[in-house]
Amino acid sequence: MFATVFAFGWIPLGAAEEADLPKVLYITTTAGFHHSACEYSVPVIQKLAKQSGLFEVVCSDKTDLINAEDLKRFDAVCFSNTTGDLGQFPLSEADREALIEAVRGGTAFIGIHAATDTYKDWAPYYEMLGGSFIAHPWHEEVKIVIEDPSHPAAQNAPSPWLIKDEIYTFKNYSRSDLHVIMSLSSDSFKGKGNREDNDYALAWSRMYGKGRVFYTGLGHDHEVWDAPAFQKHLLGGIAWALGEAEATLTPGHERMEAGFDVLFDGESLNWGEDFEVSGGPEYRSHWTVQPGGVFQGFSEKDSSHLFYIKRPYRNFEAHSEIMISATGNSGWYYRCPKARNYDAANGIYRNWPAGFEAQINNGSGDPKRSGTFYPEPTLWDADIQRVLGFDHEKDDPDFWFKMSIIAVGDHMVIKLNDQVVVDHFVGEREKFYEGLFAFQNHHPGTVVKFRNMVVRPLADDLK
Repeated sequence: MFATVFAFGWIPLGAAEEADLPKVLYITTTAGFHHSACEYSVPVIQKLAKQSGLFEVVCSDKTDLINAEDLKRFDAVCFSNTTGDLGQFPLSEADREALIEAVRGGTAFIGIHAATDTYKDWAPYYEMLGGSFIAHPWHEEVKIVIEDPSHPAAQNAPSPWLIKDEIYTFKNYSRSDLHVIMSLSSDSFKGKGNREDNDYALAWSRMYGKGRVFYTGLGHDHEVWDAPAFQKHLLGGIAWALGEAEATLTPGHERMEAGFDVLFDGESLNWGEDFEVSGGPEYRSHWTVQPGGVFQGFSEKDSSHLFYIKRPYRNFEAHSEIMISATGNSGWYYRCPKARNYDAANGIYRNWPAGFEAQINNGSGDPKRSGTFYPEPTLWDADIQRVLGFDHEKDDPDFWFKMSIIAVGDHMVIKLNDQVVVDHFVGEREKFYEGLFAFQNHHPGTVVKFRNMVVRPLADDLK
């Protein structure tokens, strides 16, 4: 999937006309504790529906439309801060069973915050949703670990995410049954949790029969509903639930709370330990350390590639600030298998790496621009001008931009200046699952610079 950037993160190309938009039934019925976010959220979800163009929403604080016949009109049902147990929540036995059967048959279900405080005593519901509320030990600023930043509900989230909200803990929850997207960082536990495994998931997705189920534990505070990061998180989850975006769905992946590795310390390339150049040591002069924590590639007569050899990466998110000369061509390679790229007999790394490439090129003869998952999906001049504000017809030697790469199994996400530009599953082409990073100096005269380069390893069993 190629993603085009808009205010809320992305809209799939070829979005349906308004008459064909999927319909979401947004329910805020409460029979237990009433959250004021029920009313506060309605104009927010209406705005998200209208401005994204992804779906049409019908909002109700009643359950009249939850029955076997009316559910056929909707592509998704959203319980937003609903509350009430079996004897309280106003659904007949036939209607609540119709809801479960609709999800099993393909209707999406989206749960927000207190949706897990609904039917805590009715197994078909909490088994479908993936958990039920126990308590909220935290109502303060917490740190959220983004376990799968490739998921549409997380692609636009800060990593880590600092947010103040009411944070739930759950029973009837098992990581082995769910694809956890986000969880509470151990830095925020402060001895308040109530699970022996210290697994405090905050957002997840799963399949229930043919239906897609997405849940987020956020959404208590009004300020959260106003926050662009939460709105993008929710919109991404809704898009996935409606089948407008795809994601990996591996259940039970390892909970991993790794920090970011700094690939370049700003002082030395540490040849032979951290970095090595293709072709042998005589080409090291093509890559130099510059003031301001920058490493630069430049040659007057040869191409070359700089390999980061300290360790390979499998699943990861990585970020760097980049500058490329107006007629320059470069690339950020990743998952380059050492066995394919290192000539052991001669003790040198080969030029033109085998691996995946995120293109770095704002104006050279190759029309495929920065952010392209080479060779496709492709970004063109108009994309770069819209996303980065860069005009390829003007020479700006001081134009820096941020590139981010997220690799999870076959799922590749590339961002420019924190905006998703490529959201793509690798199809029928050679695939690479683990390897080194490499940085390209494509042709003589190219100047490419990198700074503030970091990478965070993700769980190996995400796929």
